[in-house]
Amino acid sequence: MEFVIRKSFPYEEDMFIKLLSGLLDFNKKHSTSDPDFIQILNFRKQMAKDLFGNQDDKNVIFFALTEGLAIGFLRAHIYVPDYTTDIVAERAGNIDELYIDEKFRGKNVGQMLLDEACTWMMNSGAMDVTLQMYGWNTFAATFYRRQGFQTLDIRLKRKLTLTERA
Repeated sequence: MEFVIRKSFPYEEDMFIKLLSGLLDFNKKHSTSDPDFIQILNFRKQMAKDLFGNQDDKNVIFFALTEGLAIGFLRAHIYVPDYTTDIVAERAGNIDELYIDEKFRGKNVGQMLLDEACTWMMNSGAMDVTLQMYGWNTFAATFYRRQGFQTLDIRLKRKLTLTERA
């Protein structure tokens, strides 16, 4: 089976939304919290429309395809780190999302997407690449550590109660 990695085209918004829905379903199955995934999906669909209308030299979406079928995507951007980060480069890249359809995991597709994104970031002047992921996603953690990623920080979250808002 042959895989092709390429940048998305503006008219492929529906293809992205379909893959994004797969990512959200995956997160919903594995998450220990109980977010409103319908609300998140609707928000992300609107975000997809905005992204496809505004892709530029700092924002990119790569698709993985086989036989014309989109089986995965990677969304990334370039940013200028500020004093609140541990990144000292003038420009850095960030992996916003990486998703591979379940039937195609373990076939090196994620590696191919990551390699393409890192090449794009280097060509854009980035010196470092960062990402965030859910703590429960040990498969992703293992994948990224094999690629040389190291833990920088830990984010925590807590719901606020009405008594704290008074």
